[in-house]
Amino acid sequence: MPNEKLARLSSGEVRFTPINSNGEYGDEITLGYNQKVSLNRSSEVKELLSNDTSLGATASEIETKTTYEFSTEIGDLSLSNLALAFKGLIQDKTYQAGDKFINGKVILDGNANVTGKIGDAVIKDNKIYILTAAASNKTFDSLSLAVKTYPTKVKILNPESRSNNMGRIVVDGINLATGKAQILVIPKVNLRYDGEFGIVGDDFIKLSLSGKAIKVDGEDIFTLIDGVN
Repeated sequence: MPNEKLARLSSGEVRFTPINSNGEYGDEITLGYNQKVSLNRSSEVKELLSNDTSLGATASEIETKTTYEFSTEIGDLSLSNLALAFKGLIQDKTYQAGDKFINGKVILDGNANVTGKIGDAVIKDNKIYILTAAASNKTFDSLSLAVKTYPTKVKILNPESRSNNMGRIVVDGINLATGKAQILVIPKVNLRYDGEFGIVGDDFIKLSLSGKAIKVDGEDIFTLIDGVN
């Protein structure tokens, strides 16, 4: 299968717009900056022998299958990046009294007298505190609390919530061969996560994504704009 490299971009911004389950585009996500991006074309070729033997045996070639493969390395490990890697979804959550907190404790209401154990979570004025001393029907102001507080509004990654990571890719960068500014647009690509991922370690800042470009009716399979100022 012959392979042709169409584009190698660097020093740019990589953006992804997911296609939701209803077929509509969601919110655009900035994957990262100053990362390596490649687009490769591969094709399967079939030889056809000619029936004209006057000049000896001749053959012609036709392409029977063409594939466009996109790949990129990103270094900003935001929740959005990780959601792409693990086929997950980002959801907003607002903690309230009665909810279970991240430490497994039920959140107590700090607007009333508090009865709780060390480690219990208390919510008051849109902040969550952790008790450092046991409380027995005490008002919030008289409690001994940890210095560290937590917000009541957070974003949570739910991994494996998507069957695929389908969407539009836009790369606004520099062509490594010419040094010119260049923009690559792929209307629809199915991204997958490549390589190893370690939350702790020297290599945790790099994440590799790749995928095949998919034809969309009425649009080119990709657009490459050269010489953008």
